Amino acid sequence: MSHGEEWFNEMASTWDAKPEIVANTKNVHAQIIKHLEERGQSLSSMDVMEVGSGTGLLSTLLAKDSKSLLAVDTSEKMLERLMDKVKESNLGNVSTLNEPLVSVDQLGGRTFDLIVMCLTLHHVDDIQGLTKTISAALNKGGQFLVFDFEKFAGSKSFHQMTDEQLKAAGVYHDQGFDASDFEALFGQANLKCIHAQSHFRMTMPDNMPKPGEQSEGHGHSHAHAHAHAHGHGHSHRQGMGEGKNEYPIIFAAGLKE
Repeated sequence: MSHGEEWFNEMASTWDAKPEIVANTKNVHAQIIKHLEERGQSLSSMDVMEVGSGTGLLSTLLAKDSKSLLAVDTSEKMLERLMDKVKESNLGNVSTLNEPLVSVDQLGGRTFDLIVMCLTLHHVDDIQGLTKTISAALNKGGQFLVFDFEKFAGSKSFHQMTDEQLKAAGVYHDQGFDASDFEALFGQANLKCIHAQSHFRMTMPDNMPKPGEQSEGHGHSHAHAHAHAHGHGHSHRQGMGEGKNEYPIIFAAGLKE
């Protein structure tokens, strides 16, 4: 079992419990729809893949309007929760892949018009390799949309964890990303960076669990999808009320020309 997989399996049953998680997911979904509309595009004609789908909060929203959706996640328990949502919503266009995505060979020849990652990239060790695989899976004119924690001047780890806990949670990039990171990442994968800006602040409670701790009511922001919105004590704190943190989120888009 890979780093983070065991922990997310443990968290799956309670991942959706926080109202902040659901609100953040809806925010990300709205940003995606707005971005597509500004480009004169609609989900209705798109084959979509979400990498790091978690319990499916974002995937199911996208699936309701898209042609098809493939949800990819390494956590079996997270995908079980996702399929519960799929059945409840009577969605017949959703399939899953319970493996780390490392090659287009895993996709059985499927290609996509839109590939989304939300708060998942910082859990990926080889982000260059993954981005190249995603680029190969995109149709011409397709886009790779990424939402993740933003790196800023003087920022420290957005997870208030020990090195051992970071490893257990599968966190490889604990200071986030900035626009230059995405420009370089997309460029190496033959994608044109058409957008890379801070878009909103994600509100998360302080009491999100850490590996090795017992807690209740944990959430997923796929916002989430692995929207792995753990929200552990970000160094950039704003007055959102007692026990709340705000996390700057960067939204980046890479286009396959």
